[in-house]
Amino acid sequence: MKFFINLWRSTTNFRFYKEVAFQKVSKSIGYFFLFIFLITLILSMKFSTTLIQGMDEVSKELGDRLPEIRIENGIVSTDAQEPFTIEEKYFIFIIDTTGKITTVDPSYKQGILLTKNKLIHRQSEIETREYDLSKIKSFTVNKEAMERWKKTFSRFAFPILLVSLFPYFIVAKLIHILLFSLIALIINTAIKANLKYENLFNISLFALTPPVLLATIFNLAGLKIPLFGLLYIAVYIVFLIGGIRNCKGQIIETTP
Repeated sequence: MKFFINLWRSTTNFRFYKEVAFQKVSKSIGYFFLFIFLITLILSMKFSTTLIQGMDEVSKELGDRLPEIRIENGIVSTDAQEPFTIEEKYFIFIIDTTGKITTVDPSYKQGILLTKNKLIHRQSEIETREYDLSKIKSFTVNKEAMERWKKTFSRFAFPILLVSLFPYFIVAKLIHILLFSLIALIINTAIKANLKYENLFNISLFALTPPVLLATIFNLAGLKIPLFGLLYIAVYIVFLIGGIRNCKGQIIETTP
């Protein structure tokens, strides 16, 4: 409960920073880890739901259009009449094991060509990659297989995202805190607050809460704000200044 109170106060009350500035850094780090875990949990739920919905749409779309594709000892075969193609506005998928087609038509920005023993992936207008299939012993793609993959993906999407995003956010936001604590040093000197670096680090850590919450809300709402990075920086600095100003002249021992 105290964690949520601190989260709320760090976003709504500059006077709160007078309390946290002089606490032990380890206590602030504990809040940081809980806060980042909460954000990761929320975003992982959102991203996994979006990915599962996308996977479901792809499965329905391709399940009825994609023929059975078999790879045995690196050799591709299919029952479809070749060359087989699925075309969208900017994307094309081709199966041709006869050798008539050897490249993805450059009029498409992206595309995949499956030949007798290679997969050619046009990733963009300037990048194309080839993958040798010789190491694949046995692999089959059909409607039933796609349904199995969709169920497996739906089951593991959330935990995989949670486990992978949490350390990424920890590192990324710690870098933000370290960078902005340097800005806090400048503010500290400019307004003559006479705070120690550990006090400024604590303030920088809690001042991270408002911009990250703002970014999370925008993400959940699907809002794309032009130059949001500048807004993120501006909000962070506003709370740094507000927090440091409220600690000006305070000489308090670090609390346990």
